[in-house]
Amino acid sequence: MKLLIKFGIGVVLLSIIAGCTTPGINYNQPVTEVRSVPDISVQLSYIGGKFWHAKIKNNSNATAKLIWDESSYVNSKGNSTRLIRGITHKLDSVKAQPASPISPGALFAESFTSKSFVAEESAKFVGFSSTSQGRIYISFEVDGNEYKWEGFVVFTPVVNPQK
Repeated sequence: MKLLIKFGIGVVLLSIIAGCTTPGINYNQPVTEVRSVPDISVQLSYIGGKFWHAKIKNNSNATAKLIWDESSYVNSKGNSTRLIRGITHKLDSVKAQPASPISPGALFAESFTSKSFVAEESAKFVGFSSTSQGRIYISFEVDGNEYKWEGFVVFTPVVNPQK
């Protein structure tokens, strides 16, 4: 019963957070791969508010580890902040995050945000301008070797057709 209640609260919070936008302006946030990792396929998609979703496929013969505490978001001013896995709150943003193991041939999926986007109030959103750009760096360890995936993010206003 407690698990069901926690799940319901999580769904409500996710709905609130995912619906947050800068008032009157919605942004697409396409991510373009700049640097890849051998045998690791990374697809990022914007899921609303201040969150992205990652789908990572390990095509290697070794277990890959996604190193969350070494992964980061860098804004257009060059300010860097680490990535926080999951749909989270400020309280969780100061905690160390365990690596996510991805078995050979496996697909891993997780939502994440930047620590700088985690506001005091979970539904508060830090807005962007149409000229905002950023970079996402995701750190991996495969067979004792470290790799850094890089993606370029551009915040473009969504244009709604006039009725």
